[in-house]
Amino acid sequence: MDNYNNKLEQEKDWYLSKFQTNHFLNRGIFFSWERNNYSQIFPKKQMAYYLGKLLHEKNIINPTILICPTGTGEDIKYFKSLSTNMVVLDISSEVLDKIKEPVLKYTGDIKSLPSIFLSMKFDIIITPLFYHHYLNYSFEVFLKSQYEILKPGGILIILEPS
Repeated sequence: MDNYNNKLEQEKDWYLSKFQTNHFLNRGIFFSWERNNYSQIFPKKQMAYYLGKLLHEKNIINPTILICPTGTGEDIKYFKSLSTNMVVLDISSEVLDKIKEPVLKYTGDIKSLPSIFLSMKFDIIITPLFYHHYLNYSFEVFLKSQYEILKPGGILIILEPS
């Protein structure tokens, strides 16, 4: 458990102080906009497109969507056309404060979703780029937590880098 709590603190620190856009690994030969567009932006646009088609086919209008973790909210733009009923969660309240979109914001750990959303259930839960940070931990606890707040027949979307 201590290792897990340490990992949570590392993730918070990364967003608040250690992530540097001008770091040498984020530019030059280590970074390209084409690679970023292909590995990050394109999959999210495709995910939103196909989710929109699925919602249309199932005649689901204005579903409740949870994005967790949300970080600085960069993924909101891909899904805001699908619903005005969007909720976001992250472990860092400081990061959530940077989000300007009109969404409900919650601070917390994905392992504890049922205790955070006591009476809320979601039609869709989107988990972008989370699980690869926790390879040394059982995914089961995270998946169980998400499943408990997903409505029957709900959709869980997990996006991970290849």
